[in-house]
Amino acid sequence: MSLPAINSYSQIEIEEACRFSSALSAALTRINSNDSLVALRNRIWAEAALATFHNKSSAESICRIWSHTADQILEAAAQELNLPEGLALFAFGKLGSNELNLSSDVDIIYVSETESPEHLKFLRKFQQRLSEATAEGFLFRVDFDLRPGGKLGSMIPTVDQFIDFYGNYGETWERLAFVRLRAVFGSTKIISEINMFTKKFVFRKHLDFSLLEDLKALRTKVHEHYWKRSQNGNVDLKLGLGGIRDLELFTHALQVVHGGKDKRLHQSETAKALESFSLHKILPSTDVTFLKDFYWQLRTLENLVQCENDQQTHILKDDTFVPSNLAEFKAALIKNMARCDQIVSDLLGKITDQPQHIPQDLSMQLDWLRELGFSSEELTNIWPEIFQMPVLSRNKERDLEVRNRFLFQFLSLLSKQGPPSNGLALTKDFLIAVKAKTSFYSMLISNPTLMEMLVQLFSHSPYLAHMICSRPELIDSLVIRNIEEPSINNQSTDEFLEALAERRMLAEVVSGAEFLREESFEVIQKNLTATADSICLSLLECCAQEVGERPPHILALGKWGGQELGFGSDLDCIFVTEKSPTEKDHKIVRRFINRLTQTQRGGSLYAIDTRLKMTGAGGVLMTSHEDLITYLESKAEIWERQAYLRGRWLTSTRLPSVAHHCIKKQIRGEELSELEKIRISLLKNSRGPVDLKYSEGGLVDLEFTVQIAILKNQVDLKSHSTKSMIHALALASSDWQLHTEHLIRNYDLLRLAEQYQRLLSDEQSSSISTDQIYLHPIAKRLNIQADQLLPQLEHTFASQLAILKKLDPRRSQSY
Repeated sequence: MSLPAINSYSQIEIEEACRFSSALSAALTRINSNDSLVALRNRIWAEAALATFHNKSSAESICRIWSHTADQILEAAAQELNLPEGLALFAFGKLGSNELNLSSDVDIIYVSETESPEHLKFLRKFQQRLSEATAEGFLFRVDFDLRPGGKLGSMIPTVDQFIDFYGNYGETWERLAFVRLRAVFGSTKIISEINMFTKKFVFRKHLDFSLLEDLKALRTKVHEHYWKRSQNGNVDLKLGLGGIRDLELFTHALQVVHGGKDKRLHQSETAKALESFSLHKILPSTDVTFLKDFYWQLRTLENLVQCENDQQTHILKDDTFVPSNLAEFKAALIKNMARCDQIVSDLLGKITDQPQHIPQDLSMQLDWLRELGFSSEELTNIWPEIFQMPVLSRNKERDLEVRNRFLFQFLSLLSKQGPPSNGLALTKDFLIAVKAKTSFYSMLISNPTLMEMLVQLFSHSPYLAHMICSRPELIDSLVIRNIEEPSINNQSTDEFLEALAERRMLAEVVSGAEFLREESFEVIQKNLTATADSICLSLLECCAQEVGERPPHILALGKWGGQELGFGSDLDCIFVTEKSPTEKDHKIVRRFINRLTQTQRGGSLYAIDTRLKMTGAGGVLMTSHEDLITYLESKAEIWERQAYLRGRWLTSTRLPSVAHHCIKKQIRGEELSELEKIRISLLKNSRGPVDLKYSEGGLVDLEFTVQIAILKNQVDLKSHSTKSMIHALALASSDWQLHTEHLIRNYDLLRLAEQYQRLLSDEQSSSISTDQIYLHPIAKRLNIQADQLLPQLEHTFASQLAILKKLDPRRSQSY
């Protein structure tokens, strides 16, 4: 890559450029200097100035070539002065990103293996060689201030000093600066150690939004200090709103925030970083295209104003001569800076925005919270404890401000969702869980959609709110919706189980948010069932690998088998082998159940219900497929055949469906009598007049009636869900066809109410509470007046019971 040679321009073109740039005239006289470095510097600079003025090369090419020239001069100067062993030179800023402009300082730092007086002697000579002004000018202005301790720190830190300082005291702006850190030359050992540390220092494992608060403050201070430079027709290309500094801060902030999760964002060059945002769906492609094009337009104009006098200026004055070929950039500059400012402000906030604060006085705080609708009991017992929670930080003033801004926004939004019952108690639990980490508060403040989702969950689902409080790191995954399947590879067993638990909880949180937003239970059932399938298969495979045997098959039963899992559902299953189970098979299953049910942060993975073992609770949890079929066809009780209708293999297997074997035998009269006794017994489980599951005409009554009718009519099944069974019966019986629509409508209403009840409570209760705290939100979700919810559900039970009496083989007069 090279720029057009000086002799490729006509004399007229050179004279035109020299009239604009006195620095170009001077540079042209020095390209034949006896000092080879001065000659090289002036030749490339002159080529860059001519290419900028006449628009013969892109700003990207000009900056890259000028950066490579700087590298070449720096290394040549070091070798000329006998570069000592055990040193490495690193570049920051625009040189670090290969985007050096024509009159920029060169931000560099030497790092050594050990301290040595000889190193300091060399550095003084090196600095003098580069920046000393002679009759032929200078090579580069160099800045060594970006080093551990700044101007007060060692001029050449050792690797240990470098890592110790930044590892313990590195600030946000330094993390951003290190995005563009690049090794120029020197000891490969030092370069390797510094690069390895830098990646960890800059890019954290979890999404880190705390830096955004620092950047908001920094951005405000910059524009407050320099705004006068952009007036009277002048434009500050670097520090103006929507200028180069804004664009770079925005880019590096997104890299640091997301780079810990995605190494593909580890780009030192601004343009490449912007391109990666589009590829990885962090920014819309239209914004990326605009920002990338505008960045290079700004850099073109910056090079133009700097090549006039070879001075480090960024002001495009109203009367600055702009060649006709660059006039378009200038004409659109103000409009484009405004658009850039808008994009940057979406992340860093409008600098004119005044942050909203919680009142400082306690009495005013209580008045504010009462207006929001919080109860007097919570205000007395909980609020003082929340507001007085300590902030564990070196920058306590900043972090306290961030936390209080989060509380102001969070509680304001919470009050808009309806009566905020237990809202302060849940908020307190959340604050304790995040352990005063400002990054969580900053992330939520910076992401209104995520804040609204969290508020919705805390307002409508204590069940999911407590789940988030138990594992606040789920918020990271909510940002990127990362629900990838964990792998045992390169993880310990405990880490693997933690990852599985996080996946299960994340699936419930995401599904809960979607359920509250979309109110589509079919999608939730599908998502939660698929998650349970995936987690259990991964865990079973892990256990099998440890034992050194192929895993047995899982036969899912109940709601799991019917792909109808809800929030907090148990798993019903048995394990089946193709041949007689061995001791290794039993070992796999024992290990699987132990790990599935052992307590993790936030609870166990799943609870297992083993009551559907062959011959009941005292039977075997694992059997061969042959023994299972024999049992179902010849020995199984009628209630077992009914239950196994919903048996579903978790993976594609050569083993056929078990439902077909359940319907082979006709139901005898005494078996119907036994089932009727079971029905009456189940009704005794009812915990109130409005028990969604166990009331007559409730969910269990409907599900069991459907399953028994399948057995009675010997209907073959292609699917295992309750609704698919109803549709199968409708095809086989005109009586069922007549009532299908009514039954499906009732079933949907009861399942929706059941899941809303589950989200509102941490208890696995199927009885609707008469407390208005629960009635109001459920009724609102079901689009029913609160005082009509219980009567409506009772009417649903009654109407469904009337239908079931006609269809249930246990109660029908036609049998």
